[in-house]
Amino acid sequence: MNSKTPIRSRKVVASIIAFLLAFSSACSVGKSKAIAERAVVNFHSQLDAGQYQEIYDQAGVEFQKAMSESDCLAFLQAVHQKLGTVKQSTQTSSKVIFSNTGTIISHDYDTELTNGKATETFSWRVKGDEAVLIG
Repeated sequence: MNSKTPIRSRKVVASIIAFLLAFSSACSVGKSKAIAERAVVNFHSQLDAGQYQEIYDQAGVEFQKAMSESDCLAFLQAVHQKLGTVKQSTQTSSKVIFSNTGTIISHDYDTELTNGKATETFSWRVKGDEAVLIG
Protein backbone atom coordinates (compact mmCIF):
# COMPACT_ATOMS: atom_id res chain seq x y z
CA MET A 1 0.00 0.00 0.00
CA ASN A 2 1.47 3.36 -0.93
CA SER A 3 1.22 6.66 0.94
CA LYS A 4 -1.14 8.23 -1.64
CA THR A 5 -4.05 5.85 -0.88
CA PRO A 6 -5.51 7.85 2.07
CA ILE A 7 -5.42 11.07 0.01
CA ARG A 8 -7.09 9.34 -2.94
CA SER A 9 -9.76 7.91 -0.63
CA ARG A 10 -10.46 11.35 0.83
CA LYS A 11 -10.83 12.77 -2.67
CA VAL A 12 -13.31 10.04 -3.59
CA VAL A 13 -15.31 10.61 -0.40
CA ALA A 14 -15.26 14.39 -0.98
CA SER A 15 -16.46 13.86 -4.56
CA ILE A 16 -19.31 11.62 -3.40
CA ILE A 17 -20.36 14.15 -0.75
CA ALA A 18 -20.28 16.99 -3.31
CA PHE A 19 -22.40 14.94 -5.71
CA LEU A 20 -24.94 14.10 -3.01
CA LEU A 21 -25.21 17.75 -1.95
CA ALA A 22 -25.68 18.88 -5.56
CA PHE A 23 -28.28 16.15 -6.15
CA SER A 24 -30.10 17.10 -2.95
CA SER A 25 -30.14 20.78 -3.95
CA ALA A 26 -31.45 19.95 -7.41
CA CYS A 27 -34.30 17.92 -5.91
CA SER A 28 -35.02 20.74 -3.48
CA VAL A 29 -35.10 23.34 -6.27
CA GLY A 30 -37.54 21.24 -8.27
CA LYS A 31 -39.80 20.83 -5.25
CA SER A 32 -39.62 24.56 -4.39
CA LYS A 33 -40.44 25.55 -7.97
CA ALA A 34 -43.44 23.21 -8.00
CA ILE A 35 -44.69 24.68 -4.71
CA ALA A 36 -44.34 28.22 -6.10
CA GLU A 37 -46.12 27.24 -9.33
CA ARG A 38 -49.06 25.87 -7.31
CA ALA A 39 -49.07 29.13 -5.35
CA VAL A 40 -49.50 31.09 -8.60
CA VAL A 41 -52.50 28.92 -9.51
CA ASN A 42 -53.93 29.56 -6.03
CA PHE A 43 -53.28 33.32 -6.37
CA HIS A 44 -55.19 33.38 -9.66
CA SER A 45 -58.07 31.41 -8.10
CA GLN A 46 -58.24 33.85 -5.20
CA LEU A 47 -58.09 36.85 -7.56
CA ASP A 48 -60.86 35.38 -9.73
CA ALA A 49 -62.99 34.80 -6.60
CA GLY A 50 -62.45 38.37 -5.38
CA GLN A 51 -60.51 37.16 -2.32
CA TYR A 52 -58.27 40.23 -2.23
CA GLN A 53 -58.13 40.37 1.56
CA GLU A 54 -56.98 36.74 1.72
CA ILE A 55 -54.23 37.44 -0.81
CA TYR A 56 -52.99 40.34 1.29
CA ASP A 57 -53.31 38.49 4.60
CA GLN A 58 -51.40 35.46 3.31
CA ALA A 59 -48.60 37.54 1.77
CA GLY A 60 -45.27 38.00 3.50
CA VAL A 61 -44.23 41.09 5.38
CA GLU A 62 -42.03 42.15 2.42
CA PHE A 63 -45.13 42.35 0.22
CA GLN A 64 -47.20 44.07 2.90
CA LYS A 65 -44.53 46.72 3.51
CA ALA A 66 -44.40 47.58 -0.20
CA MET A 67 -48.03 48.72 -0.35
CA SER A 68 -50.63 49.63 2.24
CA GLU A 69 -53.45 47.17 2.77
CA SER A 70 -56.09 49.54 1.39
CA ASP A 71 -53.98 50.37 -1.69
CA CYS A 72 -53.32 46.68 -2.33
CA LEU A 73 -56.99 45.74 -2.05
CA ALA A 74 -57.99 48.60 -4.35
CA PHE A 75 -55.29 47.64 -6.86
CA LEU A 76 -56.27 43.95 -6.94
CA GLN A 77 -59.94 44.85 -7.32
CA ALA A 78 -59.20 47.33 -10.15
CA VAL A 79 -57.05 44.78 -12.02
CA HIS A 80 -59.72 42.11 -11.65
CA GLN A 81 -62.54 44.43 -12.76
CA LYS A 82 -60.57 45.67 -15.78
CA LEU A 83 -59.02 42.41 -16.99
CA GLY A 84 -61.51 39.79 -15.75
CA THR A 85 -60.76 36.19 -14.88
CA VAL A 86 -57.70 34.18 -15.83
CA LYS A 87 -58.15 32.04 -18.93
CA GLN A 88 -54.56 30.83 -19.38
CA SER A 89 -51.22 31.57 -17.78
CA THR A 90 -47.87 30.51 -19.22
CA GLN A 91 -44.61 30.69 -17.30
CA THR A 92 -41.95 32.46 -19.35
CA SER A 93 -39.01 32.45 -16.93
CA SER A 94 -37.92 31.33 -13.51
CA LYS A 95 -35.17 32.34 -11.11
CA VAL A 96 -34.07 30.65 -7.87
CA ILE A 97 -32.20 32.31 -5.00
CA PHE A 98 -31.17 30.46 -1.86
CA SER A 99 -31.28 32.43 1.39
CA ASN A 100 -31.29 31.77 5.11
CA THR A 101 -35.02 32.61 5.22
CA GLY A 102 -35.93 30.02 2.59
CA THR A 103 -35.66 29.59 -1.14
CA ILE A 104 -36.80 32.59 -3.18
CA ILE A 105 -38.50 31.65 -6.43
CA SER A 106 -39.34 34.34 -8.98
CA HIS A 107 -41.55 33.44 -11.92
CA ASP A 108 -42.64 35.53 -14.89
CA TYR A 109 -45.92 34.69 -16.61
CA ASP A 110 -47.77 35.77 -19.73
CA THR A 111 -51.41 35.62 -18.69
CA GLU A 112 -54.51 35.79 -20.82
CA LEU A 113 -57.62 37.05 -19.08
CA THR A 114 -61.20 37.48 -20.31
CA ASN A 115 -60.67 41.18 -21.11
CA GLY A 116 -56.98 41.38 -21.97
CA LYS A 117 -53.45 40.15 -21.40
CA ALA A 118 -50.96 40.76 -18.61
CA THR A 119 -47.32 40.09 -17.90
CA GLU A 120 -46.97 39.04 -14.28
CA THR A 121 -43.99 38.59 -12.01
CA PHE A 122 -44.33 36.69 -8.74
CA SER A 123 -41.70 36.29 -6.04
CA TRP A 124 -42.30 33.59 -3.43
CA ARG A 125 -40.37 32.60 -0.32
CA VAL A 126 -40.61 28.82 -0.12
CA LYS A 127 -39.87 27.16 3.17
CA GLY A 128 -40.87 23.55 3.70
CA ASP A 129 -44.10 22.99 1.77
CA GLU A 130 -45.32 26.59 1.95
CA ALA A 131 -44.94 29.47 -0.50
CA VAL A 132 -45.45 33.02 0.75
CA LEU A 133 -45.90 35.88 -1.71
CA ILE A 134 -43.19 38.50 -1.14
CA GLY A 135 -43.35 40.45 -4.38
